[in-house]
Amino acid sequence: MKKAVRTLVSFLETNRGENDGRSEKEKKLLSEKAPKALLLTCPGSLPFLSADRSALYTVESLGAAVRGCEATLDHGVRRLELPLLIIVGHDGCGALDRAVKLSEGTDAEKAVYEAIAAGLDGHTRAGRKRVLSHIDGQVACALERYGDRVKAGKLVVVGLYLDEAGTLLLTNYNGLKGREALSYGLPEVNESFFLPS
Repeated sequence: MKKAVRTLVSFLETNRGENDGRSEKEKKLLSEKAPKALLLTCPGSLPFLSADRSALYTVESLGAAVRGCEATLDHGVRRLELPLLIIVGHDGCGALDRAVKLSEGTDAEKAVYEAIAAGLDGHTRAGRKRVLSHIDGQVACALERYGDRVKAGKLVVVGLYLDEAGTLLLTNYNGLKGREALSYGLPEVNESFFLPS
């Protein structure tokens, strides 16, 4: 309990009067900044991602699962009308391990794990194939939920794979998968960003 209180006090002290010390120019810049993309990620991968956080509307969930985050994702896609939904899966994801076992957790966690397990397409062994299957499953789930926006050209849903070395690779673009298909469908993207076959 004391650790939690110390953390709270530190957070409050760090953020005390933060806006009071900003110049009018800084305040204006902050008010003009708005997110440009919606990032759905597992808390385990977030520390390895480098990005201007003000440009991202970030949603963290177990295994970067769409299930359980629908209201927050709906807000970003339908209310803020963000044009890009990025779903990041990573090597060593504990949520994928727990989804395969489905033994421990609260009822809410188990519901998310069951949804994750259903999308693994039979890839229960740890490794790249399981992570890629999971990413594809989450992209499919997002496409099912937001297909109207995708068809209208107002939303792109992508799946990214973060490997153990910290390299981020594009694996899925609106359901388009595979290096050849991605290269053909996205000629403006350098092939070094695609997962090697």
